[in-house]
Amino acid sequence: MPGLKMVTAKFSEAERGRAVGLYVGAFSFGTALSMFLTGALTGAFHWRAAMFITSLGPLFGALLAWRILEPVIPAADGPAGFAQVRSDVLDNRPALLMIVGYMAHMWEMFGMRGWIVAFFTAALMARETALSQATSFGAVLSSLIILAGAFSTAWAGALSDRFGRARTVQVIMLGSAACSLIFGWLRPWPVLLLLLFSLGYGFLVTAESSVLSTAVTEFVPFRCLGSAMAIQSFLGWAAAGISPAVFGLVLDMTNSAQTVERMGYIPNWGPAFAVLGVGALAGPLAMSFVKREMAKGKGAIPCSSLDTD
Repeated sequence: MPGLKMVTAKFSEAERGRAVGLYVGAFSFGTALSMFLTGALTGAFHWRAAMFITSLGPLFGALLAWRILEPVIPAADGPAGFAQVRSDVLDNRPALLMIVGYMAHMWEMFGMRGWIVAFFTAALMARETALSQATSFGAVLSSLIILAGAFSTAWAGALSDRFGRARTVQVIMLGSAACSLIFGWLRPWPVLLLLLFSLGYGFLVTAESSVLSTAVTEFVPFRCLGSAMAIQSFLGWAAAGISPAVFGLVLDMTNSAQTVERMGYIPNWGPAFAVLGVGALAGPLAMSFVKREMAKGKGAIPCSSLDTD
């Protein structure tokens, strides 16, 4: 979030969507690369080697930050007090609704990311692939799906610069929610067709992340932006932490232990992925309220988000 605030301060509103999209896309690219290396190294060596090599990434990032990032000059009027945060953030309905959309996005995306390797492992084991090979290959396939999201955030950010933040989020999240509602039932499909559908799913499930973050930066005055991002991050990652656990609980409820033991893998994934889709629908609903608030002229209304039709 501090990095996102630095990006926000550097770029104007007209180009901020694309800039934030590239920034968030780098996160997805790193996630995909980490998962790819984990799968490849686990298959070739051992999971300890994968853990060691991927742990070097944060050290490299810290070195880049130390050598490259410029110091940020504090605001002239100092940090915002609680009264300002309450007025500019907690009483700012459009900003809070965008944060609700961000929570729905994180619920869906990290539920999917948390279980996509296990899903592909089960799909491969159903085709009589050994567990170690299925796990390794499943991680590699999953990295490609997450990599698709690295390109979608920049695309969505550019679209939102042109068509508005709320409208762009609404359309993309309806598409990703539809994918979540369908995806779990497709496990018996051929692996190639499953991968092709998954690439579209991965593209959509990540895309709106940058747009939601950009919209929050535009609805909140810069003096309280750090506090707004802290609230956004806390609530978003809380949803991201709960979602995979709920997913697993639904898996347990819809797959008996006897069936899993007899088949050797979890066969029924439809209801668990559907839970992600139902949660994601809170995002488009929140965007409808955002557009209603903007039509009334409430709150700070950025020109790039004015899409009330």
